[in-house]
Amino acid sequence: MEVEINKEILSYREVIYFGLSLRELCAVGIAIGLSVAMYFLFGSAIVCVAVSIVPILAGFYQYHGMYGGRLLLVIYRDAFRPRQLMASRSVMAEQLAYLSRYGKKKQSRRSRKKTDETPAKKGKGGSAA
Repeated sequence: MEVEINKEILSYREVIYFGLSLRELCAVGIAIGLSVAMYFLFGSAIVCVAVSIVPILAGFYQYHGMYGGRLLLVIYRDAFRPRQLMASRSVMAEQLAYLSRYGKKKQSRRSRKKTDETPAKKGKGGSAA
């Protein structure tokens, strides 16, 4: 007798009914309820499908280990919560030491090419005019 054990405990999925987890089963139930209600209100199958997509995605879609509700919460926190920017003296001291040691920032390749070009190099191509 063999029992399969997941290597990662977070990837464990408990099956409740028809191979669906409780989250997925609730999402399907909510989607069916919403689509039946929308069909009686609007009488259109397109509205039913459009409304049922939201709970289905919230229950089934997974991005970086987060399901729909958690993902929306993270996006909301990132977009709308005020950020507190903190700078400690040690970080500022390191940055000042770096700038004093290495001087100004390195030039990008484009700016180096523009400064390295001389008029002699530009005139080699020649023009027919």
